[in-house]
Amino acid sequence: MHVRLSIPAVALAVAACSSNQAMPPSSGTVSPTPVYIGVPSGTVRTGVSADDGGMSTTLGVSPDRGWAALSAAYQILAIPVTTIDPSTHILGNHDLHIRGHLGRTRLSRFVDCGESVTGGPNADQYAVTLDVVSQLVPTKHDSTVVSTEVQASAVPSSGTSNPPVRCASTGRLERSIASLTLLHAAS
Repeated sequence: MHVRLSIPAVALAVAACSSNQAMPPSSGTVSPTPVYIGVPSGTVRTGVSADDGGMSTTLGVSPDRGWAALSAAYQILAIPVTTIDPSTHILGNHDLHIRGHLGRTRLSRFVDCGESVTGGPNADQYAVTLDVVSQLVPTKHDSTVVSTEVQASAVPSSGTSNPPVRCASTGRLERSIASLTLLHAAS
């Protein structure tokens, strides 16, 4: 998805990050666009839809300036960077194992893994594996597109031998990365 953020949306991003709450949907224009992200095997995935957790945002800065801003966004969101390729501007974590929270934000704000029999979100109770990867792609006029893809799976914490559950992205993590990258690139 392509997201154009207005100044009020960036202000909401700052407020949301400082209070460790997930961000509200952007008030900007949203339209579908392919996302091109390197995956662990080194291949490229194209045409990622919102259901697959892909989102792109245009920054008004060079890829080099956006690179530092993207790194800062990951640090603020408490996503350890284990995948880094400065030559292709790919940054992220392909195998983040977490339970309950990302930083101080409940995982259910970022991924939907279904609900338990008692009605609580599985993402907050299960052992979740996240793939969060972003790439900066230069465009015309010294601008850059930041594309982020989030995929997740989860297994019950009880130690049962159930197969992993595929989780859907809520889009909030992608919007948080985009907003924080935009904010840091503009400063």
